[in-house]
Amino acid sequence: MKIIKIIKNYQARLFPILDVSLNGVNYFAHIFSSWYLTKSIYGNLNALLSFLSILIVTGISFQTLVAKEVSRKSFFSENILNLSLKYFLFILTLILIFHNKIILFFQSNFINLFLIFLIFTFNLFLSIFRGIIQGKENFLLLNINFYIEVLSKIFFMIILLPKFQNETSVLVSISLGMFLSLLHGYFYQFKNISIKKENIFYGKECLFIYFSNFFIYYFTSIDMILVNFKLTEYSGIYAVVLRYSQIILFVTFSIITVFLPSLSKSANDFQIFRKKAIKYFLFLQIINFIIFLSYFSLLPHTIKYIFGEKYLLAGNYLYLGGLNYSLLTTAFYIVNLNIILKREKYLYILGLFGFLYTLIIYKFMSSLNNIYYLSISIYFFMTITLIFLLYKEGEAI
Repeated sequence: MKIIKIIKNYQARLFPILDVSLNGVNYFAHIFSSWYLTKSIYGNLNALLSFLSILIVTGISFQTLVAKEVSRKSFFSENILNLSLKYFLFILTLILIFHNKIILFFQSNFINLFLIFLIFTFNLFLSIFRGIIQGKENFLLLNINFYIEVLSKIFFMIILLPKFQNETSVLVSISLGMFLSLLHGYFYQFKNISIKKENIFYGKECLFIYFSNFFIYYFTSIDMILVNFKLTEYSGIYAVVLRYSQIILFVTFSIITVFLPSLSKSANDFQIFRKKAIKYFLFLQIINFIIFLSYFSLLPHTIKYIFGEKYLLAGNYLYLGGLNYSLLTTAFYIVNLNIILKREKYLYILGLFGFLYTLIIYKFMSSLNNIYYLSISIYFFMTITLIFLLYKEGEAI
């Protein structure tokens, strides 16, 4: 009992450690699935999961909104629940209208699309429950909820994948894990919070939060979708490179999360804010560079033992994937500075480059090397543009 009390007292500090560990456990799920799937099926699975990542931005946005409101008011607003139902119906309508084109684009089937939508639905309402938990600062319970989802998913994958060896078995496992996590969130938190109706419309605020999150998941997902569509024979190799590239994402985003409170406290003093922003920027580049070096030396030798010999070709592209994500995480560090300073023009920059990225990659991709050269160029100019905008709007950097 004494240990549990100590854990509860330090749960806010333990949360990032347990969360990073969870990323490691979740990473194993991707590795495990690669063992039982062919390169083409593994590539197609990752394309579907990338599409899912873009969809579940809605849930992540509602979690942020709910956490913010519950922390301020100690109750859950019925208005947010009603708004989430409208979002749900909107996505359902779009999928019903375009379901044939979506299936054709992903070279998949109706069952997989249904499972993607089912996971989206579970995630949307699960995120609301998690928002309540986060708003009440019950971080230990939040960790438990995340672990229920991931460990359950892996458990079902271990049972289903060796037998069926297809994308559907992975998607079924994800949906079952999320459903169990949904039940946990409902019974342990949602049933025990007061629900009130307010004369407040949260649509505009939720939309702003949505677009702030959307571009993170869009830029880390759309390339996999496009490769699977146009260079299907290389989609499995690209998926493995992507998994390695995301190591930079996990590490730097965790570091940025630690930086944010300190930067937020200095937002009203530009001199102090500028010094901190530059110091953290340089520290981030050092971390990126250290990790990037491993993409030349250490990591290519691990592919054979982690993913298997059929993915050895991925080793030739790891350094390009690492450089790609180093630039992307730097761009999103600048985005976070804009968010802290309550500026909104960065959204136009992200929207413009998101459009250009999709158009250029789609029209000019001809090989994996070509995709990386194009991506690196686009992310470089996007980062420079974001820095220029931040500097121009005020002495922030």
